[in-house]
Amino acid sequence: MIGMVETRVERNGTVAQERRYYLSSTRLDAKTFAATVRAHWGIENRLHWVLDVVFHDDLARLPQPQRAAKHGPWSNTWP
Repeated sequence: MIGMVETRVERNGTVAQERRYYLSSTRLDAKTFAATVRAHWGIENRLHWVLDVVFHDDLARLPQPQRAAKHGPWSNTWP
């Protein structure tokens, strides 16, 4: 099954639109597909909240390529 989610978000007067495509080996009706996608992004958002709050990921001063090279093995490990 191929599913698509189209989003439109307005923040501070700017509108952003995105399309995301999903592949699934299971046939899902629209309601189940939407619930599955929401559950997936809920997990993603909670994970990033932990990285931001616990590991201060948003405050990292190194540019992304340098951060990956210098801190890659340790940047996402739990204490």
